[in-house]
Amino acid sequence: MLDMLGLPDSLRVDTPSGGRHVYLTSAKPHRNRVGTIPGFPGLDVRAEGGYVVGPGSTIDGATYTASGGAGHVFGNPGTVSGLL
Repeated sequence: MLDMLGLPDSLRVDTPSGGRHVYLTSAKPHRNRVGTIPGFPGLDVRAEGGYVVGPGSTIDGATYTASGGAGHVFGNPGTVSGLL
């Protein structure tokens, strides 16, 4: 799915449950969304007032691991903004 969205090589974090967080910046305000983006089940958005668990965090003994982007956070591409 990440390839379909044309996401830049921004910071990514693998979750213990097999999910992935992709960190992006945006000049436009967005709201938090959970599973409401048509055609992209499982895609959630965390924006102002929302939170994600960062790399190195541990919950119930399972660790969130940085997996890409070399620590850089890039802006979201137009393909993502258009969905939000």
